[in-house]
Amino acid sequence: MAANTPVEKKPIRDLLQEKDAFLTTSEKFYEYFLRHTKAFIAAGVVLAVISIGAAVYLQQQSAAETKASEAFEAAMALSSDSDAPQKAIAALENVQSTYQGRKAARLAGFTLVRLYMETEDTDKALMTAQNMLQTIQPAEVSLKPMLLNTVGGLSEVKGDFALAADSYSKILELTPLAPELRIEALMALARVQASAGNNEGAIENYEKVVKEFPRTMNAFLANLKVAEITGQPTVLYPGQERETAPAGEKSATATEAAVPALGEPSSDEKSDASAEQGQINGASAAASEEI
Repeated sequence: MAANTPVEKKPIRDLLQEKDAFLTTSEKFYEYFLRHTKAFIAAGVVLAVISIGAAVYLQQQSAAETKASEAFEAAMALSSDSDAPQKAIAALENVQSTYQGRKAARLAGFTLVRLYMETEDTDKALMTAQNMLQTIQPAEVSLKPMLLNTVGGLSEVKGDFALAADSYSKILELTPLAPELRIEALMALARVQASAGNNEGAIENYEKVVKEFPRTMNAFLANLKVAEITGQPTVLYPGQERETAPAGEKSATATEAAVPALGEPSSDEKSDASAEQGQINGASAAASEEI
């Protein structure tokens, strides 16, 4: 009797061409990888291209920022020459147009506002200040009051009292707002309202200064302005009355009673728009430094 020859047996799963339900996770992943090898290779190539592209882009951006900063510094070096401001203006205008969106371009814009005012080019100064305001960046929010004040002052110089009043009013809408900025905006708004013939609005804002900031030089000036507009003795509010003069001495007049504890203001401090207009240059310069 012939010996039994071993017969090769295949697992049932192979005969049925079904996967083993008990494959380990690593085995399943390996089989999945084998079936999608081309897809994995393609994905790897794409990721590599993206990584290389991102690295090149960042390197180019860094180089562009450096180049923009160098151009701005070169332009600022020219601005130190008071005899040739036009050279500095031309260089800064080139920085602003060539490197739009860069920090250097923003700094050039703030500096141009100041230089335009120094060269009495009010139109360009106003246009540039308005553009800087409309395109203000998140990092520049703290400079918004200064930009609005600059636009207001330049508009006032041009006789556009409506735009000036709108700019000063927008300063008062900002929150939070430092007390010194509020008092200056109230005084400026009242001034342009009076210039435009809106005496009622001017008196209202001058009185706000007196009520909110008693015993200050601006409160004294506001009281004088109210008296000028109404033709009546200066109105006094709590916090500004002086003690009654002793018997036998001459009583203080209404205007004298309005003098704050700081003392009698100088003739320069009593001047109106001309004195406050000089603050515009300082605001623009401060903007450039803060950015």
